[in-house]
Amino acid sequence: MRIKDDGKYEWRKEQYAEAAEQLGENTKSKGIDAATSFTIEMLSNLERAVEHEDMTPELAEILSTDQVRLLYEVTADIEIGDE
Repeated sequence: MRIKDDGKYEWRKEQYAEAAEQLGENTKSKGIDAATSFTIEMLSNLERAVEHEDMTPELAEILSTDQVRLLYEVTADIEIGDE
C-alpha cells in the first residue's frame, strides 16, 4: 500500500513523523500501525469512561478531540401531580 505524502498531501509527512515519535516508533509504517492500534483501544476506553461514575462534563470536554467528541450531560427533573 502506498500513501501519498507529496503535493497537496505534504502535511502527512509531519503528522506521521510526530505520531511515530510520540508513540516511540522510528519508522512511518510502525508509527501508523501504533496510531491505529492506539485509536482502536482508546475509542473503547472512551466509551467506558463516559459511563464512569466520576465522569463530568468538564472531563468529557478535556478528553474530546476534533475527531471524537465525548458528550456527557447530567439532567434532573421533578414532576408534581398526575401528569
